[in-house]
Parts: sequence; C-alpha cells; structure tokens
Amino acid sequence: MSESIQSYNDWNERNQGMAQLWIAPMLSFLRNNHKPRMKILDFGCGYFDLGMGLADLPVEVHGFDIHKAAINIAKKRCEPHANLHVHFEKESLQAEYFDLIIFNSVIQYFSGPNDLFEALNSCTQWLKKDPASRIVLSDVIPRHYSAPKDALENLLYATQKKHFWPMLSHLVKAAVFFRGNTILQLDKTDLENLLPKLHLSMQAADINLTPSKRRNTYFLSFLGTDSIPGEKEMTLRT
Repeated sequence: MSESIQSYNDWNERNQGMAQLWIAPMLSFLRNNHKPRMKILDFGCGYFDLGMGLADLPVEVHGFDIHKAAINIAKKRCEPHANLHVHFEKESLQAEYFDLIIFNSVIQYFSGPNDLFEALNSCTQWLKKDPASRIVLSDVIPRHYSAPKDALENLLYATQKKHFWPMLSHLVKAAVFFRGNTILQLDKTDLENLLPKLHLSMQAADINLTPSKRRNTYFLSFLGTDSIPGEKEMTLRT
C-alpha cells in the first residue's frame, strides 16, 4: 500500500459527485442500520467522505489512513464535527472500542494476503468483543473477474446518475494507474482459509456495498458469536 504523497493526490483528484456516487450504497447501509452511540471505524478512509456523510447522526465515526496527505485534508473537514475523528498512527486507536469497522473499497490495494492479514489482526484488537460487533469488507474483487464488464456496468450506472464523464475519467485513470500492478483478488475460499487464524467467521452479503455488482461484500465476526437478530435483513437495507 506504499506510494508517494504526490501519486496519492494524483489518484484522488476526482469529481466530488463521483466520490459520493461510489460511497452511496455503504452510506445508505450505515444510515439505515446505525444505533445511537455506535462507534464506527473507516479503515482506509482517504478524505473521509464516509465520515462526512454520517456527521449528522448520533454516532462516533473515526477514520484511519496511512497517507498523511489524505489525513491532513480529512482533519480539516472534521473540524466542525465533534463526533468525527481521524488517525494517522495505529497507536492512537483504542482497544476493544469499535462496534463496526469498515473496509470500503480498499482491499484491492493491499499488496497481498499477508498485508490484509496484518490489517485484520489489528482490527480484532480494536473491535469490541461483542456478538453484535462486525468488520465489513466491501468491494472485494474475486479471482474470476471481468474488468471490462465491470467497467461497462459501472459506466451505465453512472450515466443513469448523471455522472458519465467523471466515471469515464475514473475508468481511464484506473486503467493507466494500475497497468503492470497487481490488484489483490480474493475468492470466498481465500477468506475462509485466512479468517480462522484470526478467530473470525464470515457471512457473505446478498449485495456488494458499492456500485460494482460483480464484486463482493462480507461481514466478519468473532468465532463463536451468535448471529445478531435481523442480520439477513441488515445486508439488504441499502
């Protein structure tokens, strides 16, 4: 996940409407399923668009990112909101503090399964040891994946939402940016082999929580915890 600050800024120069379009399914899910005083961590928060979209709710939202440039921008955006916080250092995150930890469209940028394992291992320290606590992995790209079909579907979706040109620009930029680079792709079985070492179990969501419907979303919880009431409904209320 290492890259220069300049390359990070180049990649993240995007139309704000496009950014809102991409987080809309996750934002809808969180707004429909939040509980008062819930504590949420957005892992790989970038400019913290997700947190900003939840600022008006009675929840506490934290963002974490390894990119100082993104955190500096996120901090300025958070200043008017007492319930929003961002972190650059893992050490500033409290143990057993969060009810929900979100990986929203960031899994593909990890260098490999070991890198993801280390991130999830940290999350198991931050997540409350509670049956209702969850880690959400959204936008997980499967191994057998057609990038052209996914791009076409996303372009059609963006056209319906009146964001054709920003999406087209994003797709062209992605094709250039990731040329020659490996994107982490994981099937359900890959995660099933990884998660028991972290004492986590997994449930697949019925839909992916980004516009990319060819990708997957998974809910993780501690092994041995019971499913929370209405969890199947929770995966659909977007």
